Amino acid sequence: MTITALIEQPQTLAQILETLQAADDALVAMTPEQMRELGATLAQKVDGYRTVLTKMEAEETRLRAEADAFLKPARALAKAQDRLKEAMAYHMQANSFTRIPGEKFRVDLKESKSVEAPAACTEKDQWDYPDFVRVKVEWNKSALKAALERDDPKAKEIAKIVTNYTPVFNVMKKEIE
Repeated sequence: MTITALIEQPQTLAQILETLQAADDALVAMTPEQMRELGATLAQKVDGYRTVLTKMEAEETRLRAEADAFLKPARALAKAQDRLKEAMAYHMQANSFTRIPGEKFRVDLKESKSVEAPAACTEKDQWDYPDFVRVKVEWNKSALKAALERDDPKAKEIAKIVTNYTPVFNVMKKEIE
């Protein structure tokens, strides 16, 4: 396919960038007019991607807000159910009832056991009560990164620094003619 044919048809971002790279590497000859047309196509493509991403972000935000609008009342209902069950259990237990008959249903007071412990444990608890403390083991990535940057051979055995790329859109300033 000729460069003229590429410029004249709708192109993907990949095709546009490949064509520009080929022109930059002098693999294909392009006239200044063809370069301008390809540059304009690229500019439209970039703006189009930004428009699509902006619409997607707005829809995501809207859907999250809509989900929250449903989750808040659902959580409130769950808490109300828990409070009602606790009140029923309290009154049944306080009055020595294990079963209350209704017309269609009956309520049985079910016994279960659970463990109450302090909400958080300390490092001291880990040593004082080793059989009762569960420790989450995970890599200290900030220490690993620092060690890898120092070329620490031990860190190199288990990890490597990976470079990630994310497109960032910025507003273009128009040049004054």
